[in-house]
Amino acid sequence: IQKGDGEYDEPDLMAVVGIDGVEGYVRKSDLYDEANQPNNPEEFLEYQRKRDAQGPRIIPVYKEDGVTEIGKYRID
Repeated sequence: IQKGDGEYDEPDLMAVVGIDGVEGYVRKSDLYDEANQPNNPEEFLEYQRKRDAQGPRIIPVYKEDGVTEIGKYRID
């Protein structure tokens, strides 16, 4: 969704195809891990190191209601 200032605002639920081909929706906050985003280059390097050590993230896939969990989505 384009905002008036030329930026785009993504919906809270985004359509995905999850593990085993399940079709559903993920929350934008889960997908982007907004609470843990780095704020400077040093934090980014630490964030990247932790991500590499942890391996892929798995987040829930929901029905269109955004509540009913129907599968998982892998983020590499």
